[in-house]
Amino acid sequence: MKIGIIFANVFIMHSKNTCKFLSFRYSKVLFRLILTIFFGFPLWNKAQDINVKNIDNQYNITINKIKRAEISYDEAILVNRKLIQESKKIGYLYGELRSSVELGRYLNNVNKHNESIEVLNYSSKLNKQLGDSYFNAKIYTEYAKNYTSLGLYQKSLNCFNKALLIINRNKIEVKDPYFVNYVYSCKASVFQNLKQNDSLYSNIRKANKIIKLPIVSARIARFQLLYKNNPDSCKHYLREADQLIETKVFNNNDQAIVLRIYGLLNYTTKNYKEAVDYYKKSIEHSEKSNVKEEVLETAKQLFATYVAMGDEKSQLFLLNKYRKLSEGIEYQKRKDVITLMQKDILVEKQNERKMFRRMLVSISIIVLLIGIVWYSLYQNFRKRIKNKSLLLSKNKDEIKHLENKLNKNVEELYNMAKSRNPNFYTQFVELYPDFPQKLLKINSNLQNSELQLLAFIYMNFETKEIADILYKSPKTIQNRKHLIRKKLNISSTEDLSVWLKSI
Repeated sequence: MKIGIIFANVFIMHSKNTCKFLSFRYSKVLFRLILTIFFGFPLWNKAQDINVKNIDNQYNITINKIKRAEISYDEAILVNRKLIQESKKIGYLYGELRSSVELGRYLNNVNKHNESIEVLNYSSKLNKQLGDSYFNAKIYTEYAKNYTSLGLYQKSLNCFNKALLIINRNKIEVKDPYFVNYVYSCKASVFQNLKQNDSLYSNIRKANKIIKLPIVSARIARFQLLYKNNPDSCKHYLREADQLIETKVFNNNDQAIVLRIYGLLNYTTKNYKEAVDYYKKSIEHSEKSNVKEEVLETAKQLFATYVAMGDEKSQLFLLNKYRKLSEGIEYQKRKDVITLMQKDILVEKQNERKMFRRMLVSISIIVLLIGIVWYSLYQNFRKRIKNKSLLLSKNKDEIKHLENKLNKNVEELYNMAKSRNPNFYTQFVELYPDFPQKLLKINSNLQNSELQLLAFIYMNFETKEIADILYKSPKTIQNRKHLIRKKLNISSTEDLSVWLKSI
């Protein structure tokens, strides 16, 4: 670029005599513009090629790191957000679309379903400009996966069927057999949730026929164990999954599923200790990928194993550890479903208004016929909106029920304390599992009696009330409070109840 400008200036210095019909000032601008474009455009083009190569390299490196379990889905999300912005800056539509589809996929994997669907909507708009059938199939597949996670199975199947129709029309199986395997495997999960075993097995077999992958072999193993009651066949397919993992690098999520099915096999054959080991390893792999639903699914099976072993202590530990995760996932799903329904209702209303306007234009031509058609369609729209509104209201009521349940638990805890129930502190720890752990981190020498007293203070009991409950004098309670303040290094001017709620 600089070479072009220098050459232009030199040329202009010798051009005064040749530009008599123009003022020198305008000829200078004209020649500089021509020569800058002539010399600068190839350099700019070269810079564009370098930028595209850099984006492609970063994308491929990220894909390979995910496959080798070197980065988590959260890290992949950040990389693809960055690549979308870089592609947009240089007008690299293919790179922007490719990263936005991957972003939608990873957001779904970490349970951010609404955000995933918004990104996929954006991808769909981009692909209208590019018209790439391969990306179109990928977008429908990721829509379907989101709907599966949210329990919207019919919508999910509709999207899977659209993806497979595109795949078959464009022979995508030849271009990317791994992707087509992925589509059939994910579709099989819908039939698993619907308990349609024949369709489940049919789709797993189709996936396995296209290309053998450890996760598919593991799912066939699970089917043989649960629905065919054939442990030997289950072992055969699990060994096949192990061999596939040894030959290639597969991500943590694939390995987690294989390990979980090993756990299920040992649980079914009553080798409980081995089952526990496999389940724990599976959870470790899922946590590395931050796939919370897989963690929870394995934790449920681990809990069932502890029940079979009669290990109540491990059951309680598992409940305390994963209760919040379970409630969080369920709450987020409810919110995502509600948001999705609200958007659907809005779209339905917009479509209703558009259709109404069109009908008003057409009604002057054939009044009676258009009136009948409009009335029929309008009633259908109203019915659909009403049904979705009722379902929306139901979901809101369920969320409110969860909040009421929590308030009820606190109220029951308060009544247990007032009635001197010996199980008060145990129940308190179940409701607030982090409470004793945070305090013991500050001072590990705290006694159980001191922790119990702090629990009463956390519940906003006054000194006299605590004294009545514990059959102690108010002065004794005050002294114990004073000693606890020293142990926890809390100022005498600071409200103990407020301090406890702030840690």
